[in-house]
Amino acid sequence: MRSKTCRGLEVPIEEFDVDIFQRVMVYLHSGRVYINPESVVGVMNAADIYGLPDLRTACFDFAHHFTQVNTVLSLLVSTEAYAQYNWTRMLAQRLLEFISTRAEEVLCLPEFEFLPKSTAVKILLRRDLKASEKTKWAAVLQWSRRHCQKKSKNYFRRTIKIFCT
Repeated sequence: MRSKTCRGLEVPIEEFDVDIFQRVMVYLHSGRVYINPESVVGVMNAADIYGLPDLRTACFDFAHHFTQVNTVLSLLVSTEAYAQYNWTRMLAQRLLEFISTRAEEVLCLPEFEFLPKSTAVKILLRRDLKASEKTKWAAVLQWSRRHCQKKSKNYFRRTIKIFCT
């Protein structure tokens, strides 16, 4: 009698990077996991999807308590990859509110000019942004220059026009 070879079944998990999924698996195995600003949003959403409310809450609280002027932009950028999830939207809203109240400091950070377009627009077009017009325009110009490097002057004009509403 011939034995049948059993081929494994591959189940793709595309919602989360391997690193994020591994962290959740470590948590399931040990009840502990190391999270940092780069992984917290992914782990929070994976915990929500896989029904781990304690881990989800711990991640949300970590992100909230870790929010400082020098970390808020990287946290906000990390929400972009998970924008479709409710917990990410709640966290992003809190981060944007934090930025609005500390805009004079945040808009002057060197990292601001490296933000993705969608993130820069979310910040700079907020009506409650507590920064002087001078600070706002300096941020717009710096971001636009970086974003339009090696492009035509017309591209720069079209880009900066986004903020002229």
